[in-house]
Amino acid sequence: MRRLVELYTSAYADGALFFNRFNLPKDLKSMTLEMDKNYGIFVDECKIESSTEELEIIAHECGHFYTGATHRVGSPFDLIERHEVRADRWAIERLVPKENFDIAIRSGEVAPWELAELFNVSQPFMEKAISYYHMLDLMEKEKGQPTAASVDWPEEM
Repeated sequence: MRRLVELYTSAYADGALFFNRFNLPKDLKSMTLEMDKNYGIFVDECKIESSTEELEIIAHECGHFYTGATHRVGSPFDLIERHEVRADRWAIERLVPKENFDIAIRSGEVAPWELAELFNVSQPFMEKAISYYHMLDLMEKEKGQPTAASVDWPEEM
């Protein structure tokens, strides 16, 4: 609960406005709107089933706010998806810090459900975190490795 309060408090202090009893359409539980560099985070509390779900939703919406990952209605799907991924990654880095994640893995906590329990997040959220941190680890290992553009290929004869 402390992490949830910290997210609300810091985003509000940084200029985000929260509307927590907003009746959003259909399956939409939350959304962030930006207009002239002013942000509103709208949450339909009636659709949220647990404090863990609220934590993950607010972290994701704060990800939109802090990274500026917002877009116009009707934007191309690839742009929308990039913004959603950016918000997810921001949320992951706040709720499952990489350093703590690595410590947990080294100590033997490797099942997604165990890690989710340890970090007080849902298993689907933890599975996203595992994928994200695995990708970061692969990118780190590839640093310094030759790329197709950096190799001196033989000239055609």
